[in-house]
Amino acid sequence: MMISEFGSNGYRNGRADSPVTVWTPPAAILEVAAEEHDLISELIESYITDMQSRLQRIRTAMRASNTAILRSEIHTIKGSSKQMGANSVSSVCEHIELSGDRPLAYLASLVDELDVRIAETSEAMLWYQRASR
Repeated sequence: MMISEFGSNGYRNGRADSPVTVWTPPAAILEVAAEEHDLISELIESYITDMQSRLQRIRTAMRASNTAILRSEIHTIKGSSKQMGANSVSSVCEHIELSGDRPLAYLASLVDELDVRIAETSEAMLWYQRASR
């Protein structure tokens, strides 16, 4: 599950409009990880690597105006993010999927938002990984 909360000073980077993202693995992952010690770390590393390469494919698809690849990558990110408890990422993906045949300029702003959410989630996952050791 992913939630936002304010840092010790109340704000991320000293800005009131930027809450700190906190991530914890979903219960299903924690249950399986109880038997396999390194599973959560492996899942985090795999998720972050996968998201970066999928974002690159999305940007390439947008430059080529290939909405089929764009939508396929978004759908895959949404599923992976739901499984990992990255709800803010999957929410942006759902918004993109529901956008229909909007112009690429509109989708570009949503992809920018997706990029931000993936970065925040990745940071939160890495923080969880370090704190859990």
